[in-house]
Amino acid sequence: PLRVWSFGLSLVRFCEGEYPRAPADFSVLSRYVIKEYTPIWKLPRFASALAACNQSAFCALRRELRNAGYDDAYLTRSMHKMATALIGALRPRMFAAFRRLRLRSDATFEVFRFDFMIDAWARAILTEVNISPNLVAAHPIDGEVKLRLLRDTLTIAKQRLLPTETLPQLRGVHCSEGCCKLASTATLPAACARFAALCLMDAELRMLRVSQAEAFNAGAFQRIWPPSAEGGAKLPPEQTTPEVTASQATESAAADEFATLPETRAPEGLHACWAMTLP
Repeated sequence: PLRVWSFGLSLVRFCEGEYPRAPADFSVLSRYVIKEYTPIWKLPRFASALAACNQSAFCALRRELRNAGYDDAYLTRSMHKMATALIGALRPRMFAAFRRLRLRSDATFEVFRFDFMIDAWARAILTEVNISPNLVAAHPIDGEVKLRLLRDTLTIAKQRLLPTETLPQLRGVHCSEGCCKLASTATLPAACARFAALCLMDAELRMLRVSQAEAFNAGAFQRIWPPSAEGGAKLPPEQTTPEVTASQATESAAADEFATLPETRAPEGLHACWAMTLP
């Protein structure tokens, strides 16, 4: 099945100038871009946050947002929702391509870069999705992030290549109530009927063990689809094409607060663009 991962060590850039107040001209593809970006490590105000976050730019940004009274967890959730909504809308085409090219869907992965602009109210605005992200590092800190991105991506992907017997045993996985009833009617002990191994085929068990191995070796990645135990975004049904806008996310009080702000106010103060990569 489709799995979406978010890389936690995102890159952050600040706009050196005031963002244009005029409405965007979408006929010009680069209209939303301010060409000169300032790396976070060049801003003295973030020095202590970077030190506390072991030089992680996105961690430092979230720390500063919390100090300013913003809900940084809501910001991350909204970005995850936009990413999964977009990939969910593309899911039918992705699997159609697998069939057309005769590719095994469990033997492929893709790395995307999601660019978000964060406005003055700490709302994320999706500006670009790149299917061929630039992995060139102009600075040692960027180099460390991109090197770990490659390492963690390949570590997750290689779990599918391992023999089943080398994968970790399932922990705390139980079959559903209906399946347990079927297992119980097959003269199996009631206690044993609780375990998924009695309800699933070998291929299904392997899939679960691979998924568990991926989670154990995820590094800086967090699985956001299917939602992990720590939570994740909800993927829309295949037949729907959701609008990927942050303003539609209203599951928290912060979302309600953001919805009451006047849309005519131009962004000011804190601006950033960062990349979230999902294999």
